[in-house]
Amino acid sequence: MSRVAYGQKGYIGASMSANARAAYEAGEMPRSKWTKAAILGALRGYCDEMDLLYDPAVTPDEFAVKCVSSALKCANPAFAHDPYYRSRIGERYGIASCYNGLYVGGGAYSLSRMRLCRIAERCRSLDEFFSVRLPEAVDAACRFMEAKIRFIAEEIPFFRTNFLVKEGFLERERFVGLFGLVGMNECVNTLMDLCGRPGRYGPDEEANRLGLRIVEAIERQVNAFQSKYCEINGHRFLLHAQVGAVGDNGVTPGVRLAIGSEIPLYDHLRQAGMFHRFFPSGIGDIFPFDRTALQNPAAVLDVFKGAFRVGMQYISTYESESDVIRVTGYL
Repeated sequence: MSRVAYGQKGYIGASMSANARAAYEAGEMPRSKWTKAAILGALRGYCDEMDLLYDPAVTPDEFAVKCVSSALKCANPAFAHDPYYRSRIGERYGIASCYNGLYVGGGAYSLSRMRLCRIAERCRSLDEFFSVRLPEAVDAACRFMEAKIRFIAEEIPFFRTNFLVKEGFLERERFVGLFGLVGMNECVNTLMDLCGRPGRYGPDEEANRLGLRIVEAIERQVNAFQSKYCEINGHRFLLHAQVGAVGDNGVTPGVRLAIGSEIPLYDHLRQAGMFHRFFPSGIGDIFPFDRTALQNPAAVLDVFKGAFRVGMQYISTYESESDVIRVTGYL
């Protein structure tokens, strides 16, 4: 592979700046030191989050297996299910930060979150939760978010003066509000106790159905709220399963199972898959594998393919004895 030099043509026999498209269509290859293996090798020394927009029908298995090997060693890249994000957000989307699905050329005005577990703790019955406390909390959160967004859109000068907007990199019309939630695990268990039921979120079918009822009620109310400046999503907020923040002791991120209460892998994937479809702006689960997975990353890829078939949309992994440190859910 030749060394890149100043003035070198980007394609063999063609100038990249003048004739790149013609060269590409003619099948000529760019001169580059960056092979797929080199990119993944460099990624292992990179600290920030990185995602693979994965489509089982498009992404070659050979490349996906290399990505699994890289993830087991350094937790990067995570696998985002590309067909889901394209269907929910559109062709022009990207994954920002840890797992935030957003519109390219836009972003998030705001990420406000509800601690579901705190709402459940204030209830004396399941009916009070669904008829009074939850609707009150969702309404207050939506109105709070709308007030913040109106201030950002109308009163601060960012969208009128920032060079990113002036030069066309960002458009206010492609921004949206993210409605976040945490603590589903604790919320469901508290409500099950309130009903005198022994089941726990995760292993128990009744508890999982209650979790679905909760998120379906939130989705209906959030989708019914009209947000003036969220044009890109039909004037609606996007739901977001938020990871966590300082002070979230005893509060599980998003709709995940609490650490220490995990269930067998395949059951866990199916349980998580029940909830992922509600959160196009961000949700993810983390599944560590033991050291033997390093010898057979193709088997891990098969697990991921099955997870996407049962509804999961975003998966992170790492080798359980690696140097990765989890902090409030982040890798």
